[in-house]
Amino acid sequence: MMRGKCEGLMKGVVMQRELWTMEEWIYSSARREYNPLPINFGMAVECTQPFSEQELRRALDGIPEFLPLSRARVVLRAPQRALVTTEGVKTIPLFFKQVANCWEEMAREVASPFDDPYAPLVRLFAYDTPEGFFLFVHFDHALVDGIGAVVWLRSLFALLQGKIPPPPPSWDWKEFFASHYNPQWEKTYEASQQGFFERFSNWVQGFSEPLWPERLSYSLFVETLSPSETRALLEAARAHRTSVHSAIAVAFLQAFFELGINHRHPVRTVLSPVNLRKRYHVPEDFYGLLNGTLRTSVDFSQSRDFWQRCVLFKRELQLQWEITDFLYYHYRAERDLEKALQRGFKKRRRFDTRGDYDLSLTNVGVLDHPLFHPFVKRIYGPIAQGLPSETVLGVSTYNNELTFSLVSKPFFLPDDMAKRLVIVAKELLLSHC
Repeated sequence: MMRGKCEGLMKGVVMQRELWTMEEWIYSSARREYNPLPINFGMAVECTQPFSEQELRRALDGIPEFLPLSRARVVLRAPQRALVTTEGVKTIPLFFKQVANCWEEMAREVASPFDDPYAPLVRLFAYDTPEGFFLFVHFDHALVDGIGAVVWLRSLFALLQGKIPPPPPSWDWKEFFASHYNPQWEKTYEASQQGFFERFSNWVQGFSEPLWPERLSYSLFVETLSPSETRALLEAARAHRTSVHSAIAVAFLQAFFELGINHRHPVRTVLSPVNLRKRYHVPEDFYGLLNGTLRTSVDFSQSRDFWQRCVLFKRELQLQWEITDFLYYHYRAERDLEKALQRGFKKRRRFDTRGDYDLSLTNVGVLDHPLFHPFVKRIYGPIAQGLPSETVLGVSTYNNELTFSLVSKPFFLPDDMAKRLVIVAKELLLSHC
């Protein structure tokens, strides 16, 4: 448990900076009056033993000394860029509950808005259940991604053991983008602008927007592969010269197809958020938001076996990774953000993502770390709210156990079908190991 006193690295220092492009898009889009699009997510930890409320409170109060922006608030000031500041921020909220089913609690909490302008964009829940003791850390995606959430968890468990977390690496996003600027971006951006007829067509299309409730309910389904099943999957993927991520994606897309979810078309698509730290040589321990997205499809009308599809999926994903100029899309968002700040964030169509992709799949990889082993049994997540019509799958691996965390909305995907989706995908994976 937490012992001793940890000396802070940033104690008493106020940090303040402008939000960078994607942070402001996510934060402002979630808080507009019409058709808000909040994107929150969390990570869940099944602990080997319980922690007291006092121990968790002390650890939480220590984290901002090492990760200052984990206790920060956003100040909107359009048409200027918004600020993130550590000044005048309340303590990180802690909720300690005894519940029968923590997964139902997490499904409710993942959609809870961060609507207090003086509260930090992170909160921690501790659930004492008949199954064991669970922690659920809930983030506003505007300031952190899945890798950053893992960095936060490592700091929490370091402090619970009385250890000093490693200091976060410094990173200046303005300097970063200036050093990667490409003059071709401006030409590409200008060529991509819509003409009058395209804008008019989009305006007309707004009259046929899909309708769904202002407040959606959420469901969470979790599954675990045992250590032997996880090793078998890894060995099978290696033997076929593909990856575990590709196998998971193909299995879930095949389950979508076999169950006839969303539509009957044989081409199924997954949206994969990808970590850009390694791509652009940003320190892996950077706490913040730095990711991009790739879309990859599988055509189940073609006669290929499971592993052939996995090999092709990995090849296509790798090709996209190599040729995609992720920073151009951030530049494009920067230009569009300038217009949005001048004109205000307008009502956006309630587009149905199911027509674009079936599943959003975030895999944070293998999370084995010495700071976790004494007190962590399993890690689940990311457990993500996603856009209104999204079905979101979080994948993580810890201590040779791979976990699936599927968040769905019953309005779009009934609970019995969502549960069946996870079971069928798991059976497909294990049947090919």
